[in-house]
Amino acid sequence: MKILPFFFVLAICSYFLMNSWSCVKSGNNYQITLDSLNNALLYSTDAYGTIKSGELSDIDEVGFCWNETGIPTIDDKVQSGGTPTIFKIFHTIVGLSPDKTYYVRAFMKGEDFLVYSDEMAIKTWDGKAADVEGNIYQGTQVGNQGWLAENLRSTKYADGTSIYVGNGSNRTYWYGSGHTFIPNFDTDINSDGLLNDQDSLLYVQEYGLLYSWYAANNFYDPLDNASLAGKRVVEDVRDICPAGFHIPTNVDWQDLSNYLSLAHGPDGNAVFMTSQTGWLDGLNGNDFYGFNLKPNAFWHEPNATHSNILGRSAFMWLSAEANSDNAEYLQADNLDKRFISGVIGKGIHGLCVRCIKDK
Repeated sequence: MKILPFFFVLAICSYFLMNSWSCVKSGNNYQITLDSLNNALLYSTDAYGTIKSGELSDIDEVGFCWNETGIPTIDDKVQSGGTPTIFKIFHTIVGLSPDKTYYVRAFMKGEDFLVYSDEMAIKTWDGKAADVEGNIYQGTQVGNQGWLAENLRSTKYADGTSIYVGNGSNRTYWYGSGHTFIPNFDTDINSDGLLNDQDSLLYVQEYGLLYSWYAANNFYDPLDNASLAGKRVVEDVRDICPAGFHIPTNVDWQDLSNYLSLAHGPDGNAVFMTSQTGWLDGLNGNDFYGFNLKPNAFWHEPNATHSNILGRSAFMWLSAEANSDNAEYLQADNLDKRFISGVIGKGIHGLCVRCIKDK
């Protein structure tokens, strides 16, 4: 048998390599990148990657691997998506622990190759948040969302600017405009026979502050001055939430609703989010997720005619406007064990604010 000279074989291989061929499949011809790690929560983070080269038909498996020591491999923890159908990959990496640093790489493998991306590190959320005044809030994870597990108590925006109060207030639980004392609506929380600021302070301790939609979302109330309509009090501040958090949007709420419906069915799932104590008439929830939504009710203009529902229903703002006068809100009603959404006056109602973590 005639043996070809080495330089001749090398020339043939070089020819095919120059024309995008390979004598033998090699991992060098397959590249994958880890593009980003986002939405680091208590127990999960979102990972994004891209297959940069190679034929999808040759790839048997793609995914992400991670550990706590560095340079992870597929012998460590793995989140796999199997055979890819597109060049972009995404997975929510689950099974993590709070307040820990993890090292992550994307990987792909085939019959005769295994390649990794460069490594990225990410630290999971410790489950806490602080506002600019130093109030510390506990947090929780529901599905792929991070939430504060308490209603907001801040009287300042994230940059330290005091909330715009407008016409002022004579109640410490209220930040907005137009609210006055309502003898038949306010609650004697400490049962001392008086309706006064002591009741307000106790309310704040238990339920957090109440805000008009304008105050919560950093807008001037046009009832004070029509020329200020649509203008922000602090130009570069989104809303009242601490840095890294925001008032939930319609999309945030829909994602939460969809998750609860899949996990617990479409009906009666509010009980999984409401507190185990504080609800009247045996309406306590089971607080499955530690969301701890309490029956804070709401406050209204002095002309309110309905009865006090403190202890029976929880309200919180969404960021969405319905029209020039109204904005959207959520209500947890444990009598029907469900969430209700609706619209309510932006400047004449005070609702709580429950912040969600930015992704």
